[in-house]
Amino acid sequence: MAEKNILSILIAAYLPDHNETLLFAGFFDTIRIQLLLYFNTVIVSSEIQSNVKDLNIDEFVHFIFEAIDNYTIDTDLNNRARDYFVGEFNAKTIESIITKHSQNDTGALSFNFKRMIDHLLQLDTTQIQMKICMTSHGALEIFNAYERRISHTVSENNEIASKYVGSNRDLIKKIVESSIADSTVAVFTVSKEGKIVSCGSVIYNELSNKLVHKNYIYAQGISFDECNLANNLVDVFHYIQEFGANCTNNDEVTNKIDNAVSKINIDRLAVIMKSADSDKVNSFFSRIMPPEITSGNLEIRVQKFNSIILDIAFEPVLLGQKSKEQDFKEETAPKSRAQVEVDLVISPTKGVKVSELKSGSRIYVIINGTTVIGRKVINQLNLLDENRVKPVSAVVEEVTKTSDGYTVITRIASNLLGRAVEEEDVKVKSGDPVVDKKIEKSRKSLLVGVFVGLGFILLAAISLWVLL
Repeated sequence: MAEKNILSILIAAYLPDHNETLLFAGFFDTIRIQLLLYFNTVIVSSEIQSNVKDLNIDEFVHFIFEAIDNYTIDTDLNNRARDYFVGEFNAKTIESIITKHSQNDTGALSFNFKRMIDHLLQLDTTQIQMKICMTSHGALEIFNAYERRISHTVSENNEIASKYVGSNRDLIKKIVESSIADSTVAVFTVSKEGKIVSCGSVIYNELSNKLVHKNYIYAQGISFDECNLANNLVDVFHYIQEFGANCTNNDEVTNKIDNAVSKINIDRLAVIMKSADSDKVNSFFSRIMPPEITSGNLEIRVQKFNSIILDIAFEPVLLGQKSKEQDFKEETAPKSRAQVEVDLVISPTKGVKVSELKSGSRIYVIINGTTVIGRKVINQLNLLDENRVKPVSAVVEEVTKTSDGYTVITRIASNLLGRAVEEEDVKVKSGDPVVDKKIEKSRKSLLVGVFVGLGFILLAAISLWVLL
């Protein structure tokens, strides 16, 4: 099951002395006692708290990212807050936050965050609204996508958008320069007698008015826990995509599903998918699906995304596009995920022992470029930097102790695995590149500030000595 082991804390802090509102979203790994991601913004307005009070976690983070387009931002205070939080969330503080949450001590948590923000602003009049929930790594894939979209060049985002709307420059510009939710993801399951017998996914793009992805499965062995539509949609989508690449599919039934969907009038499909109403979509598909589907309990979940966010987080195989597995594959068995040899990035002081790694842990790996498939992956992902292969973040799937040491299987992409063999129980670097880059940047800013401050002190001392 997609484990929800990430503690999400959403804060809206009204600053009455400034007539501003600080929004903060932090995500803490309760297993590794670590800050994975955080976002913040300071908006010049006192009305924001009421606007964000009832937002769920996805909407709250989206609001933070879109605030720059809709509100006046206190840039100086926002930057100061971002750097401040990096310094505040040390191991001791994070452990305290997780412990207080496990004890359901929300009052103490709220007080601690109020104290942080009061210290940041040098005041004690902050009014705090706090929301806490547990989430999975799938949710973080969406939030990572927000960050990566911003860090991309315009040409990189243009290239992604073109996969969904073709070469139409106006449509590409619309996707890249705005946050229009132009793509609808629909994931379905069919259960009979307590077992899921079918699942699948489709993606409809309303700007190009066409289905850009479809994946239908009718097979045995579908996990009820992993394919539960109550899970994060990214987790479910990835499971379906990976399961479909490895299962023995009933092509006769899936062809019936495909034929039923293909016969839908595209304008009618547009109306249904644009609504993003799961009940309406479910009702519509229940009427047109083949008997093998309608004889069971059909459930559908629908959600809209900007195509760039969708592409980064979901990594869908689009119609007419080769999967990464096909791109990277040498001579692997049919329907098996591609696998490359990788080396673990060692971190003797702050790392996590190989023996302590668990499924879902995030670590750094370096893809071995001595093999043909390794070189293809490195080139495809643009990982070569001045003849040095850059490390990438990967999710641990399995750790096995053998006579040779430890074998670690990681997921680099939805259909690309990394395999590492480590003789000793060494400490490996864990974390996420986006967060670590942010932290490193903040550390450098802090060092510059310290040196500038020392320079001013030294200059003042010299001036005073000369005067005396």
